[in-house]
Amino acid sequence: MNKEIAAYFAQGNAWQKKALKTLRAAILTATPEATESLEYGKPHYSVDGAFVAALHLSKTKVSLLILNAQSVAAEKGFLRSLGGGERKVLDVAEGQEVDDDRVVATLRAVRETV
Repeated sequence: MNKEIAAYFAQGNAWQKKALKTLRAAILTATPEATESLEYGKPHYSVDGAFVAALHLSKTKVSLLILNAQSVAAEKGFLRSLGGGERKVLDVAEGQEVDDDRVVATLRAVRETV
C-alpha cells in the first residue's frame, strides 16, 4: 500500500479501517494484476489502464464501487445499482461485516465479462 492510500485509510475510525482493509484485500485477491492509485481523492484499482473498482470513506459508511458491472445484478442488502447499471456499489455501515468471499466472487464475475 502506498503512502497516499495508507493516509486515506488512516482517516477512518477503527471499524472503517477494518472494512477498508477487508475490501482492499478482496479487490486484490479478485484482481491481483490491479494497480492501486489515489484518483479523485479516493483509492482506485485499475487493470490495463481501466478502472475496475474504487473505495470511498464517508462519515457513516465505507463503499466499494465496482465498475463495468452490468453483468452483475443489483441485490437488495448487498449491491445497489448506479447510473444505467454499469456501476454497482456495496455499502458497509458500522456493525456490518464484509462478506469477503462474496465480494471476491462478485469482482471475479465482473472481470470475466470485461
